[in-house]
Amino acid sequence: MPEIYSSSRRSRVRKIELVTVLAMALRTGLHRRGQHPKPHGCVRAKFEILDDIPEAYKVGLFARSGTYDALIRFSNGPQRTDRDRGAQGMAIKLLGVPGRKLLDDPPDAETHDFIMIDFPVFFVRDTDSYARLVGELARLPPGQHPQHWLAWLKRHHPQDIAVVDAYHDRLADSPLALRYWSQVPYRFGQDSDTICRYSVVPHPDNMAAPIAPEARGSHYLRQAMINQLVLAGRPATFDFCVQRLEHATPEIIDNPTEEWTTPVQRVATITIPPQDFNRPEQDRFGELLSYTPWHALPDHRPVGQINEIRRTVYALSSRVRHLFRLTPPREPTSPFPPKSTGRTRRVLGLGAAAAAFVLIGLVGMVWWKTRIPLPDYPAVERQVWLEQNWGAGAREWYHHASQGGQFPPLINVPYEWFIALEQPTLSLGAAGLLADPHYLDRFGFIPSTTESGAYDWRSCREPEEAKTYDSGPASPSRRHRLPVGFACTDRTTDPMVLADGRPWRNPATGRTMSGIGLTCAACHTGRLTYGTTEVLIDGGSAMTDVVKLNTAIALSLVFTKYDRLRFNRFALRLLGPDSNEQSRAALSEQLDDVVERVKLLHELDDRVSGKSVVEGFGRLDALNRIGNQLFAIDLGKFENYASSAAPVHYPRIWDVHWFEWAQYNGSIGQPMVRNAGEALGTGAPIVLAGAPSSTTALTAPLFTSGVQVGVLYEMEKMLAGNQPTAATGFTGLVAPQWPTDVFGPIDTGLAERGARLYHDLCAHCHLPATRTEAFWKSDNWQAPNAFGERYLRVNLIPISEIGTDPAQAQGMIDRKVVVPPELGLSGDNFGAVLGQLVEKTVNRWYETQKPPVPTERRHEMNGYRDNGLQEKLVYKARPLDGVWASPPYLHNGSVPTIESLLSPARERPKTFWLGHRDYDPKRLGYQYGELAGGFEFDTSKPGNHNTGHEFDDGPERPGRIGPKLTPDDRAALIEYLKML
Repeated sequence: MPEIYSSSRRSRVRKIELVTVLAMALRTGLHRRGQHPKPHGCVRAKFEILDDIPEAYKVGLFARSGTYDALIRFSNGPQRTDRDRGAQGMAIKLLGVPGRKLLDDPPDAETHDFIMIDFPVFFVRDTDSYARLVGELARLPPGQHPQHWLAWLKRHHPQDIAVVDAYHDRLADSPLALRYWSQVPYRFGQDSDTICRYSVVPHPDNMAAPIAPEARGSHYLRQAMINQLVLAGRPATFDFCVQRLEHATPEIIDNPTEEWTTPVQRVATITIPPQDFNRPEQDRFGELLSYTPWHALPDHRPVGQINEIRRTVYALSSRVRHLFRLTPPREPTSPFPPKSTGRTRRVLGLGAAAAAFVLIGLVGMVWWKTRIPLPDYPAVERQVWLEQNWGAGAREWYHHASQGGQFPPLINVPYEWFIALEQPTLSLGAAGLLADPHYLDRFGFIPSTTESGAYDWRSCREPEEAKTYDSGPASPSRRHRLPVGFACTDRTTDPMVLADGRPWRNPATGRTMSGIGLTCAACHTGRLTYGTTEVLIDGGSAMTDVVKLNTAIALSLVFTKYDRLRFNRFALRLLGPDSNEQSRAALSEQLDDVVERVKLLHELDDRVSGKSVVEGFGRLDALNRIGNQLFAIDLGKFENYASSAAPVHYPRIWDVHWFEWAQYNGSIGQPMVRNAGEALGTGAPIVLAGAPSSTTALTAPLFTSGVQVGVLYEMEKMLAGNQPTAATGFTGLVAPQWPTDVFGPIDTGLAERGARLYHDLCAHCHLPATRTEAFWKSDNWQAPNAFGERYLRVNLIPISEIGTDPAQAQGMIDRKVVVPPELGLSGDNFGAVLGQLVEKTVNRWYETQKPPVPTERRHEMNGYRDNGLQEKLVYKARPLDGVWASPPYLHNGSVPTIESLLSPARERPKTFWLGHRDYDPKRLGYQYGELAGGFEFDTSKPGNHNTGHEFDDGPERPGRIGPKLTPDDRAALIEYLKML
């Protein structure tokens, strides 16, 4: 039965083999098996060939009766947890089998392997289908389904779709209770035209009592084996069978997707005796074994296209895996783990060098999938915080007080993990730390320049109030500095919690762990550089890229899971040098669960990517992301996950407390609902379903949450100050004044002309300047409410009039959510349901305080306002004090400078780059030329349009708000805006 393949087919197979190895490395890691990476256990067994079998079956290995020792590895297919549906594997290695084998590496190995799967046929029919599959897998992140391949298969081989679905849609009770098949064919005799398939049939008593579905964890199949072989002390037995097929045609040989109808003959038995296989040394032994169908006697040569590919793929995958584990590949001679002889350590240098060459070869292929491009910024010599009516203590507290969020949303890792992870860069040695302030600075997060950002990593305590803040002396061995806007919680009184409310614990010590999250200052602290001076602005518009940082954290976690050396460094930092195998295994299981959440988040984002808009530096689709966190992730209803289709520029937040309506579309009235919603959107845990009664943190009743309502009130009070009047002006956080010592003096003569233009062209929407008497006239303010407070009537301009991109306002009106009736939320309009949910969350906090917060105090903490919500196609025209300090402009950040904003839309940049920090005091905005690692803003995309708010000649039309301005007019207005 000769196998003759054309040179073109052999070339195609070689390409498939290389792509397959790359795909496996990307999806499982270089140190793990490319196929079936998650083991249930490696066990000793006896493989007894029977004497009374028909003569036709006495071929090769089965020619004479006898008993062989065996090592059997049970495993998942590609599934990362046992709860996921998919294939199960049984790899059998017989020991002491004499005779020349098909593989010469290693020479004289007395082993013979069988590769078995719990499904009768394979789901890929030929090299063409296989090439398309692995080509797509190599481009996809781990865990993502090859949708293009499935669509191609449905068109060309629709009969295979049912095979694919059945192959990947199974859950097992126990690996010991399954039937397994070889799926692909093998020769049955060197000089014969007979081929065969193998199967393994379990005996009925191979399983102790099944594990109940509700008790099945990520490793329940391993537990099922433990229950049978260790706890019950019962053996597991199987029949090993051969299914022969004579006169096989190439079409039959090369198509493993169809079952055969020929008889099945029992030729051997397998007995797995009771044994304690659940030991670290046994697991290590099992993971160092290599299984391949080509470890076989010539009488049992693998045949067919799929087996041809397997020969190189399995061998190369094994070599790469052993290189990165720094262990030489060897075939075992005993079913017991060898005692350590120290020889492995003598090959560390050789193994490390070889691993380095392998990694260098792969870097070019995988770098494009993993790199996080970031800008490089020159160092500054001077840092200036502008005076805005806050003392140093208040500023420090505001920068780092926790509002309850857990970072990054959905992934949610403890502070101790965050500072132990490495940057997601491909490196032969240790990469830099993810939490390095200089690295985070490249995402736009401002390094803390005082002790406000330095927390004791052993307790992560933070100040309770600004006046008493004192972080104590710095100690490099015990402290880590966090950027502005990062908050860390006290692990003893406010620990990081899991989704079910249980606190995170250190596997080595059992101690609870600290939470880390973003606070208001992360998105609302501005930074402008000019020359070698950096100007910092509280309440300004941040130039950060939160989504890119989320991606970096996710990749760092994935790298740590799949790179054993990186994981070892991570475990050392987190668990300490005295940690044992059990604590490291527990940490690995925690990491597996987190990476599963990374996978889920990627799948959700990928599902809506066609409608999403990249946010980039300085922008976020905050409302939709809050909705996704609450109504999709927290609620567990992924059909509620929406695209990020309406990014907005981080707004400046001074004066906002006193506005009648907040948000760009004027949708929210109450400060507490606005702030608590933001805390929930940044990952503050919340109970939206019945929590287990045994949990120690978040338990029923509904709407119990981690939102720090008291902290939010203190923050809002600092921002608001007292009721503003014409005599006092605003008394909380105020707009910064133009720093003439940095940006140069204001041309007062030109500014006077600009003031007249402002009165004629701007004040009817944006109101007179806040420092003028006209601003404080009663017409601009509501009448005092029952509590004596009055609020500024900000103008809400219809989009049909202002003409700017409608995506943010329209999206809030259009979005619907599905919520269960037990939450007591009415309707399905996103904005209305969100407001109700947040109000219930805040009220739950009030009710659970001891004693409960009285009604009068609740009114005060709510800002003396009811939960007013509205959904209109409008955008808010707010006062322009400090507008010079908050580029870029329009609600979506689509115009880089004030000069461009005062120009007709046709003269505005169609594309520009965000991420710059260099400020242009002439045009009032950031530099916007090309920036390596920055974000190229394309205004042609929906959600990014830079139309509207135009000063232009011509007839009246939507978006035209005044006549075209001359360059001198624009310069005059710019000079006046510097004074606001």
